This record gives sequence, C-alpha cells and structure tokens, in this order.
Amino acid sequence: MGRQDLTVSDTTKREIAALVDLVADGMGDVIAFRDTESGELTSMVLILQGKGVANMVLNLTANRWRGSGIAAWTVYHAIQAAQACGADVFDFNGANSPDRGDDKHSYGAAPELFFEVRYPG
Repeated sequence: MGRQDLTVSDTTKREIAALVDLVADGMGDVIAFRDTESGELTSMVLILQGKGVANMVLNLTANRWRGSGIAAWTVYHAIQAAQACGADVFDFNGANSPDRGDDKHSYGAAPELFFEVRYPG
C-alpha cells in the first residue's frame, strides 16, 4: 500500500480487519499463497460476494514477490473461487482507474460507466 502512497493508518488496519470479519461471516473469501520454504505470505486477494457478483476488494503482493507471477496466479485462483461459489460476474473494482487499471484489463476487464448523471437542460 505504501507503493501507492497510501498511509496504512490504524483506521485502515481496522477497516481491513472488518473486511476479514465479513469473510469469516461467510460473505466472501481470502485467497492467499505463502512461500513454501519461509512461510512468508506472498500474495492475497480478498473478495466479497453477493447476488452473483464477486468484488475484488483487496489485492496485495509482498514487494519481494512482485514480478514473479504470483499476483496473477492469486487473481486467477480468486476468479475460480468466485465461480465455484456461484458468481457470474467478477468485478475487479478499479478497472476504470488510470493508475491501476491496466493489470485488470489483462484479465479481460473493461472500463464501464457505473452511473450516469443528467441535469435538466
């Protein structure tokens, strides 16, 4: 998160813990991989699911493992897990982002308008 100039404050830590609590309550999954030798957490994806849609809420990879392919492997397994739970849609949440959308597009995500606001003319 620091790579994206995001502060990992106590509030952020509590929010992440709340997301994990939602998973523990059966509202999603955490897909994670560890280094077999060191046990170090290498990559994880947290997805929340509802009404046939899986939302990728967190997608984190340890700095040492960036460029190894583990991030793509983790997302691939997250998509499979979502399908196994009945999701017809996998929302990458951020595919419209100019800074972080390109990776999501490599999985087939496309930028789409979520809403449209019209003011009377």
